[in-house]
Amino acid sequence: MTIDNSQPLTADDLLDLLAKAINREAEAKEDIATIRDMLAVLRKEGVIGDELSSPELTLKWQTRSTWQYSAAIKSAQAMEQMEGIATQKTTEGWVTRKNKNESLF
Repeated sequence: MTIDNSQPLTADDLLDLLAKAINREAEAKEDIATIRDMLAVLRKEGVIGDELSSPELTLKWQTRSTWQYSAAIKSAQAMEQMEGIATQKTTEGWVTRKNKNESLF
């Protein structure tokens, strides 16, 4: 949506436009999350691989691991890793990159 500012807008007009834009943004984020979840299911079922591309987007499946430490042992992180006390947190999901010189719209 493009905002027509050829006519003066009141604060109420701007507030209404902002509310509508925020609602569209929330809906878009929800749609994006749903589509990513659906793609993750297709990947898990072996229907698609770890990389997808179109003229507009490239998606790559990414797995990321981080360590979580207990509050009492912050200074001894390496020791906790070696002793198996620290737990490893792994996240995974789609990484989306807009391809150069391509518009999403």
